[in-house]
Amino acid sequence: MHMETTYSYENIILQWPALNGGQEFTARAGPAGYEGSRLTVIKLAARVVDATRHCLKLTHLALSPSAILPRHHHFSCQAVLHSETQTPLTMAFRLPLRRIALARPAVARGFHSTPRAFVKAGDALPSFELFENSAASKVNLAEEFQKGNGYIVGVPGAFTGTCSTKHIPSYINHPNLKSSGQVFVVAVNDPFVMKAWQDQLDPAGETGIRFVADPTAEFTKALELDFDDAAPVLGGTRSKRYALKIEDGKVTATYIEPDSTGTAVSMAEQVLN
Repeated sequence: MHMETTYSYENIILQWPALNGGQEFTARAGPAGYEGSRLTVIKLAARVVDATRHCLKLTHLALSPSAILPRHHHFSCQAVLHSETQTPLTMAFRLPLRRIALARPAVARGFHSTPRAFVKAGDALPSFELFENSAASKVNLAEEFQKGNGYIVGVPGAFTGTCSTKHIPSYINHPNLKSSGQVFVVAVNDPFVMKAWQDQLDPAGETGIRFVADPTAEFTKALELDFDDAAPVLGGTRSKRYALKIEDGKVTATYIEPDSTGTAVSMAEQVLN
């Protein structure tokens, strides 16, 4: 069965500057209410597709950058999504662009930053398949936290300096770790790298901390905790440094580093005490 559907979106907000002689435009899209301020045009399309896939509960997605075409005052893209039954659905997105009138001089125009809607207390965990130890071992944190309470600790990358020498060791060595419930460390890495990192930090497997991989950053993006500032060094989208307290499948407290990578609020001393 093949379907073609046109969607109209209202909520996702993207702003980018210096198009068409220095004018600024805003594109609005998406039923899920996501918000972003430093995204390229291609990443806007990816967010629209992500939002649609999440709403329709589709698990397999492909987006062709060559199909992303800005046309006059509209932005169009086409994505092919596959459901669990592998039935293809071709979805065309047509996003209205509206011009923004600015009082600022052109030299002052740049990215207009709007606050991102990070995960907050009361939010349910998004349901995605992550990987633990290998490509064959999948784990869904939304399901895991139906079995018990605990914490999710997000890091920018396995084997990176602060993550390896300070952040995760603060949890491994904390006296309250054993009484804190389940603890998962999540990074935008592949499962083999995460397994090797776990073996280095907890070689005997005595801590009970589980290291899981979010290789495509789907889970991280759903939490709005992704960032690209480290791309020149780490190679792409990464997770901010954070910790989330989870009870009954919902977030009850957030500890998100304001600069994405520091250790001001997400160390075990602040989270587990």
